[in-house]
Amino acid sequence: SMYEGLGATTIKGEASFVDQHTIEVNNKKITADNFVIATGKKPHPLNIPGHEYLLTSTNLFELEDTPKNVAIIGSGYVGMEFATLLSAAGVKVTVIVRSGQPLKGFYSQHVHQLVDEMKNSLGINFIFNTNVTAVTEAQTGYEVQSANGNLGTFDKVINASGRVPEINALKLDNAGVEYSNRGIKVDKYLTTSANNIYAMGDIVDKTAPALTPTAQFEADYLSALLTNKTTEPLRYPVIGTVTFTFPQLAQAGISIDKAKEDSNYSIKDIDITQGDFLYAGTDDHARLSLVFDKQNHLVGAAEISQTAVDDINALIPVMAIDVDPEVWKEKMLMAFPGLAYKIRTLI
Repeated sequence: SMYEGLGATTIKGEASFVDQHTIEVNNKKITADNFVIATGKKPHPLNIPGHEYLLTSTNLFELEDTPKNVAIIGSGYVGMEFATLLSAAGVKVTVIVRSGQPLKGFYSQHVHQLVDEMKNSLGINFIFNTNVTAVTEAQTGYEVQSANGNLGTFDKVINASGRVPEINALKLDNAGVEYSNRGIKVDKYLTTSANNIYAMGDIVDKTAPALTPTAQFEADYLSALLTNKTTEPLRYPVIGTVTFTFPQLAQAGISIDKAKEDSNYSIKDIDITQGDFLYAGTDDHARLSLVFDKQNHLVGAAEISQTAVDDINALIPVMAIDVDPEVWKEKMLMAFPGLAYKIRTLI
């Protein structure tokens, strides 16, 4: 494996703590000065009658035949991206949303626009403010039940209700590691309540986005910390996040919704389908929202468009590096007519 190529020993099995310095794998005890927990998350189990009929992100792609109609329970990253993917494959999709808005972490105005476009362009059906109470096997598929009655019969039902920390098998109490249903608690050095045990990735209870690049950043930090290359606490950079729906949503920095509630910030909403912002590939309803602080520094951005991920990535350096706008304009001239070129007019 890759790890063995780097000189590491790999063991396949389920690990659990015996004490703060010992784990057990395959009935064999292993001791170490330090441990790093990076077990991530798993699909959230729905404890309802008929849960055994539900597919998850783990086994959806094992289907041999494409279903004709599907119900998706949940509307986070996984639920909304699956809805987009399956609809593009010709599947009739219904998304069941527990609250009144999918994708709670994204700018609400953009999310509402996305839902409208997914309805109108892809024909996806959304059922809001609904809890699924049971799934029953029917002659022609599976019936989905809610407190309000039968929601319909579907070829397949997908559980995309979220992900939960992969904790149960670890026996963290034996090592004195504190945790909750949100994950393992750590300090600013990613140290758990046991001072020789660290945690990183999705298993951590944190406010930073639970994303692959975030976990990789934490891994780099822990590598430096444990090899005495740094003694500084972890400081997260500006982190970009995206949902690959149709169209895409992407954002970074200060949340637009939170900025609207804080007088220290001002917000600029831009229709990037008009005027100098229009460029090849822009779809008809693309919008960009920017957050500026009192010093007029760009501190947040969110976009809905078919190129949102690339556009937000172009704006992250502006937020992350304190560059004088005049220096930016003097030293850089981006390729036209991409949005990156228009940064000079935004800052």
